[in-house]
Amino acid sequence: MGKVRIVNRLLKAIINDDIFDGRRIIKRHDLGIEYYRIAKVATISIRRAINKTPKKDTIQEEVFKFSFVRNPFDRLVSCYTDKCKDISCVTSQGQRVRYFDYYYMKGLFSKGISFEDFVKRACRMPKRMMDRHFCPQYLFLYKRNGQCLVDYIGHLETMEQDYQVIKDRFGLADLKHVHASKRRDWKEYYTKETAQLVYHTYKKDFELFGYEQKYQEL
Repeated sequence: MGKVRIVNRLLKAIINDDIFDGRRIIKRHDLGIEYYRIAKVATISIRRAINKTPKKDTIQEEVFKFSFVRNPFDRLVSCYTDKCKDISCVTSQGQRVRYFDYYYMKGLFSKGISFEDFVKRACRMPKRMMDRHFCPQYLFLYKRNGQCLVDYIGHLETMEQDYQVIKDRFGLADLKHVHASKRRDWKEYYTKETAQLVYHTYKKDFELFGYEQKYQEL
């Protein structure tokens, strides 16, 4: 039965000219919004703010779709420090789960992997086969034919003012940042080689979301 569901999802995606299966969307049609979550871009903070917003009795016919993006260099460092250096987490049910288990089983990642090796191995993977925590961000927001799926794209680097636009329009709850990581500045993780590799692998993210200047800073 599981294989049938997978095949059905793939067929539906192909018909819609879109084979990416990593999207997570929070829908609040009582508020008239849909939030397209991109892993490692303050998703927990935004999700909690949306969930804390009181429900309304009416359903809005028009839906405003939005998302937030992040500097690809910084996002990859965040993924590495959160999901590779600390390879397990405790769920709300008290269960310990290992991140990227498939990659460990296949020998693509290993315990104690360096950031340089993580970058090289991650960037060798086909983009649409990457885990959602480090796959290109444009895959969450664009179809294969170039159609953008959302109406508004904010940036993590200007989160406070960008979120305020949505908060004021739809009456969302205040945003409280959670799971802030304590680590070195993202620039300190990169060599010239790894910076070039990430730039070329995630080139669409740099171009579409205005982060090309970050490559020049390294």
